[in-house]
Amino acid sequence: MTAAESLPIEEFLSSAKSQLIFDVRTPSEFAHAHIPSARNLALFSDEERAVIGTAYKQESREKAIMHGFEFFGPKMKLLVEAALEQSSGKDVLVHCWRGGMRSSAVSWLLNFYGINARTLDGGYKSFRNYALRSFDIPQPLLIIGGKTGSGKTYILNELKKLGEQTIDLESIAEHH
Repeated sequence: MTAAESLPIEEFLSSAKSQLIFDVRTPSEFAHAHIPSARNLALFSDEERAVIGTAYKQESREKAIMHGFEFFGPKMKLLVEAALEQSSGKDVLVHCWRGGMRSSAVSWLLNFYGINARTLDGGYKSFRNYALRSFDIPQPLLIIGGKTGSGKTYILNELKKLGEQTIDLESIAEHH
């Protein structure tokens, strides 16, 4: 069994339009921030991750990996069952924080079972950087102003019908 295919962020997001995303980070990492539409399939609990992280910092990488195996082993069947239930056995996308061991382990497991799983190159961190870079791209902004009754809301509604993004401040403020 070879390593799962790792996708660059653009290809990952394009594939996400038709495939389920599993975020294998801890429940608290997922609750803090996640890719829209992703589902949490946590490999480790928050407590387990703390044990692994402490072992990594205070002992060694190898000790941390052994702790990971200790937690991962008993969960293998449950992870596959949860993935099957949510994905109906269809291809899935998997990511963790940096695109490292957690997503690789879960992708390996799912691929071994027969669910095609691909990972996000660079993990959630690459998605976060991708999203932040989008703010650097200049976006056109058009402000529609005018006196009461001049048709501003009508124009916004027509633009919305054409698929344009609009913000109707009058409606938000409930000024009808």
